Amino acid sequence: MPVGIKIGVVFKEIEPPGLLNAMFSTIGHCLESDGWGRRFPCLLNHFYQGPLQAHQVDQAIDELVLAKAEFEQLPPTDIIWDIEQLSELPPWGEHAPKRYTNLAKCFVTDGNEDLFDVIEDQFQRAIEENNDVLITFINAF
Repeated sequence: MPVGIKIGVVFKEIEPPGLLNAMFSTIGHCLESDGWGRRFPCLLNHFYQGPLQAHQVDQAIDELVLAKAEFEQLPPTDIIWDIEQLSELPPWGEHAPKRYTNLAKCFVTDGNEDLFDVIEDQFQRAIEENNDVLITFINAF
């Protein structure tokens, strides 16, 4: 079932499956030493657990930029594909491709887009439209 970011009636699919979950699992595991959503409340408590309300989007952008900057200081081996199953490996297995020189570079969509950029673009759209943002599944039927 496709997962993506929904703003109003517009849906932006995020592939591969699990990539969004991996990003938030990694933020929660690597950057939240005081507990889930303490440092990144808009990203982890509102956007990930939805919805992120329009008035929270500016703060969510700030948190996203900070998370990316901190990921740039960490090795790709720090990726957490699923916080509920820490032994689960990313699609590339135990050895990240050489182009993944830091943790931030590990979050690339099937369309070769940086997931941080994709999310920030969607947040900017939400600001322009003064709309909430929601991670959602689309039923193919």
